[in-house]
This record gives sequence, C-alpha cells and structure tokens, in this order.
Amino acid sequence: MIITPWHLSETALWTGYGKHLWSDWHFLYQDTVSVLPTDNNVTSAWLLSLIYFGFYRWGDLFAVAHLHHLVLLLVLGVLYSKTIFKNKWPWTLGERATIYLTWLGSGAYFSPRPALFAFLPFILSFLILDKRSSIRADLTRRDWSSLILLQILWVNLHGSFVLLPLMTGWVLLSQRPQFQWQNLVGFAGLLFATLINPFGFKIYPYVFKTKEFSELLGISEWISVLSWDYPTQLVGYWLLFLGVIYLAFFSRFKNSGILRSAFTPLILLPLAGGLRLSVFAFFALPVFLSHWTTLYAPRPAKEAPSRPWAALAAILVIAFIMIRFSPYFKETHRFDEASIFGISNYIEDSKQAQCPILNDLNLGHFLFLKTSNPLLMDGRITPYTQGALTTYLSFMNGTAVDSLISATKPCFVVLSQSRSSNLIEKIQREYRFKTVFSENGYVLLQSQNP
Repeated sequence: MIITPWHLSETALWTGYGKHLWSDWHFLYQDTVSVLPTDNNVTSAWLLSLIYFGFYRWGDLFAVAHLHHLVLLLVLGVLYSKTIFKNKWPWTLGERATIYLTWLGSGAYFSPRPALFAFLPFILSFLILDKRSSIRADLTRRDWSSLILLQILWVNLHGSFVLLPLMTGWVLLSQRPQFQWQNLVGFAGLLFATLINPFGFKIYPYVFKTKEFSELLGISEWISVLSWDYPTQLVGYWLLFLGVIYLAFFSRFKNSGILRSAFTPLILLPLAGGLRLSVFAFFALPVFLSHWTTLYAPRPAKEAPSRPWAALAAILVIAFIMIRFSPYFKETHRFDEASIFGISNYIEDSKQAQCPILNDLNLGHFLFLKTSNPLLMDGRITPYTQGALTTYLSFMNGTAVDSLISATKPCFVVLSQSRSSNLIEKIQREYRFKTVFSENGYVLLQSQNP
C-alpha cells in the first residue's frame, strides 16, 4: 500500500501513453514522440492507459495510485475470502506464517503499474481451473464462458494474458488426454478470445519482444532463475519451488495433486523464460494450498504442537534481509516526483516544444507525460528497433554522443547524476551544455550554442 516515487514513474509512463493515444486515437502508429526509430506501437495495456489518463485528468497521478489501492483491496478480498477466512485449513500457525510470508515476497509487484490489474482476471480464472482440478471434474459450459470473458479482458490489460491458455491446457492434458467436444470447443474459443484486441495476432510478438528487449537492456526482472545476478527474487523463487516439491512429495499428503494443478506451469515457466512470471506463482500459492486440504492426511491427535513463534521469527529475519538488500530500495532506483516534474515544467516554460531532449530511458516516463518535446526514448521498450536500443546504449556509454547531437541538435539533456556523471561532464565540456536545473540527483542540461 506504500506508493513510492519509483512506482509513480511507471504510472507516469502509462498515463503518458494514454494521453498520446487519446490525442491521435490510433492503436497502431509510428512513434512520433521519440527521436530514435520505432516500429508500430503495440501494447496490451492500451485500455488501462486510457483509464489512467482519465483518472490523471481528474486527480493527477495520486488519483491513479489510489485506483491501484482499490484494485489491490479487491484482489486481496477475493483471495482472502477463498483462503485465510476459511476455517478448514489443517496447518498450524507456524506453517501458515511460512506460507503467507513467503507469498508476501511478491509484494513489490503490488504497485501502480498495469501488472497489478492483471491479477484480477488471473486470480478469477485460477480459482475456476484449480477448483475443477482439485476435484477431478470437467470444466462446465459456465466455466468456459467465464474463462473466455476473462481472457478478453486480460488480453487488453497486460501481456501476461498468455498464461491463461497455458494453465487451461495443462489442466486439460493432466486430467483427460481424450478431449471431449465441449473441451475442444471451449479451448478453441479461449484461443480465439486472445485475438479480440485492437492488434489481433500482433499481440503475441509484442509479448516476446518485451522479453527480448528487456534482456538487451539488462532489466533484472527478466534474468533467468538459473542466474545469480538478481539474488532477491532468485532466492524467493527457489524457496517457493523447493517448498512446493517438499509439500508434494515429502509431507503428510495422501497423494500429490500437483501434476494436475494450474499452479504447476506457473512454477515451471520461469525455468524456461524470464523471472517475472514467478510472481503469479507467489500469488496463486494460498489458493493452491487451500485446494490441497482435501488431499492432506489428518494430523494425529497426540502430535506435539509446533512452535509457531520460532518459525515466525526466522521468517521475519529472512524477509528483512531480502527487503533490505532488494534493488528496489537502492537510491539509484528512486524517482522524486517533484524534481522530475520541475525539470519538465522548466522545459515547458522555455517555449521550445519542438526541440529534442536527450534523456535517460528511466527519466523518459515523466517527460513523456508532461512535455511535448521529442524525446530520445520515452520510457517504453517494445516500440524501439534493435538499432535504436543499440544507439541508446552507446549514447549512455559515451560513444555515440557526437552522432546524436549532430543529427538531432537537442536543446536539453536530462540525466541521472549518479548513473551518468562521466557523460554529463563530457556533454558540458565538449558540446557547450550548462546545468540549469539540479535536484535530488537529476540534472537538466541546456545548450548554450547560439
């Protein structure tokens, strides 16, 4: 529920996209905002962007943040009504503490970005699938109708929509290899529902392009779970993975229902792709375990009670260490709303709206929303060509400065002092740019050329 400036930068990005989408009202268009070349702009978050922009016009970015608060409460309400508010859980307090504190490791994703809205169709569809798989029952016509409607909503909210066909296919294959006609027709309808969006089939390349470009830019959330470059989420994922293996094969279960559950592909997918998918596994964990209660062996009457406070203390220590050293809490990852908007306001007041800005990708979020100037990169990833991203990385390394300045003749440069101190000094020394605005680690350089 804590909204940090870092999170608001994501909100500014998608709100800015909604502003530009509202102004030209084209779902597929060549990006006219960025200096670097782009492909046609495809994003499944178009619907949310328009909603963001509506709330922004009503109450600024904090109205959008409060919209996410309401969505988070709704998602947690659905989740808790199916799990923690039930009295049929066979686990002790210590075991519950372990389950919920592990699950809360995904809390960093509860922020004002489109991913949070994706949890609504996800948790509702997961409840349908896992309820049927836990009792080995076929999906009914009502189930299929609900899944198809949720798929239509999901594909227009977030690129994670690909999870629903994967989860559904897994449940069908694990329960009955010989499909019934109802299941065949239902699954075909589910696949067709993924095409009900402004982009049609192009929505699929968008998903893979996001992963490809995120890896090229070194965005840590997409690093493989087999890598140790991002230890916070890596440790959380493997604790979850090994915990499920233990519960499935070494705990006191009558039998294992893990192979037929919609939860299983959520655990396995990060092994073959980006780490970001693991957050859905964290989120599904309580529901998955609640459906396992029918498989759980009764606890012996004379069994000694567990020591919940010892387990709780150990988990709290682990959670504190993971939070304390999380990259989300590093100063270089924070964005101060006032300083970035101050830079944007300075640029707007200069009355040089047609003059390009060379900027750090991470600072393009607020500039995209607040200014009308062409930007080097506006903060989005997927529209850019491979050559554009290579040029951007070369610029940030200080090796493509001359070509960009000669070609674009920018009036302003906006950079982070902590990330780009050498680049800032080079631009000041060699190209006659002067610092005209500096606050909280961000600098605005303005050209002094006549």
